[in-house]
Amino acid sequence: MASKSTNEEDTSMWDEILASANRKNAFEKGTLILLGDGDCGKKTLIGALQKTTARAIRDSGKGELVKLGEVGSKAAALDNSFLSVRDDPDGEEVTKLSVWMINEPENQHLLKTVIRPEGLANTICCIALDLSKPWTIEESLPKWLEVLTSLIGEIKAKLPVEERDNLESKLKHYIRCYEEPEFDEHGRLRKKVQEGDEESAKSELPLGENVLVSNLGVPVVVVCTKSEEISQYDKSKDSESSLVLFLQKHLRECCLTFGASLIFTSVSKNINLDNFYEYLVHRLYDRPLRHKTQYHEHKKLFIPSGRDSMNLIRGFTKGSESLQRYVRDPRYRKRKKQ
Repeated sequence: MASKSTNEEDTSMWDEILASANRKNAFEKGTLILLGDGDCGKKTLIGALQKTTARAIRDSGKGELVKLGEVGSKAAALDNSFLSVRDDPDGEEVTKLSVWMINEPENQHLLKTVIRPEGLANTICCIALDLSKPWTIEESLPKWLEVLTSLIGEIKAKLPVEERDNLESKLKHYIRCYEEPEFDEHGRLRKKVQEGDEESAKSELPLGENVLVSNLGVPVVVVCTKSEEISQYDKSKDSESSLVLFLQKHLRECCLTFGASLIFTSVSKNINLDNFYEYLVHRLYDRPLRHKTQYHEHKKLFIPSGRDSMNLIRGFTKGSESLQRYVRDPRYRKRKKQ
């Protein structure tokens, strides 16, 4: 009897080892390209995500807490870090997500040395913007979108035509077929099973006005940091409220063109950190997404790809003025007074 029990324990142990290996094999190593001006908060954001994922691994008893140093270097032209990827929120680490960051557009050539054409299928691109300096956004976002378009375009051009088409078709399909997560009466995520005909019909739907005009073939996320700072503009006066509304309108219109997601985050207030991490893993590894779209709460804004349209944006706010009408660099105001 003892021998039988030992054999069963050995079999169970090997089954667990094989299951763990199979889970890890299902997760290819991914890449996150993170672009943004210096001091916009992107390194602080990655550091916060590292601590969150490492703590979850430690608390689950399936790994040790990684000792984390300062993310990146102020002097580095190209910074590198990583994020742990888990098979579920409380599960074991199955792979690592490489993170590459630059502060200056002229350093984009360095990214070409580390991003391989064959790796684009497992790449997600993020642009970080600083909500504590909203007067920089109108210039910063188009600048980094131009860098991203040039960078991905050059890398993608090295792929065979069929592979390039597959990347672009996959992105179109995701945007057409995206659906909000649904939960049962116990708060558990419902698994959605779509019939072949339904899936095929959705894949043929038109994308809509201005949606994915620029198809890079990789997911793009615009992540706005320091969202707690938006409260200084979110007051009762019409002019201040219109700044917040117009800022969102401007961001959403730009995101729509690239089929990009938009999310507001705050490290100091722990806003949307789990959401941002979950969305990265969702897009790269097709893991379940538990967070729903958030249009209205300014600090917690989250609009995933496939959940916005020009009609929604038009209904949100009107006008096409420059952001500079609503907010100006404080240094400009100071010079004007002098």
